Amino acid sequence: METIKLSKKVKIKDKEIGEIQLDFDKTTGNMLLNAEKMARTLGDETPSIMFSQTYQVCIATKISDPNLTYHDICSLPGKDFSKILMAVSRFLFQE
Repeated sequence: METIKLSKKVKIKDKEIGEIQLDFDKTTGNMLLNAEKMARTLGDETPSIMFSQTYQVCIATKISDPNLTYHDICSLPGKDFSKILMAVSRFLFQE
């Protein structure tokens, strides 16, 4: 589990949150394939899907609070959005 501390609290669905937890232990091959399908449905055409920010956000939505949506994560301040993408990237490109 990796906790991403947000630069400031944000309101999502009438609830203020100051952190987002990413549970990478929840990932399965099927979940990653479903995240790719979701990214492609959103119009992502990145040839190597692991480099796609859309794909990385799709993964984050699947391993975080079930109430967080793709659009919730995309609407975070850039600094916080980048922290989430970096965490997912580290997971995807680990050795």
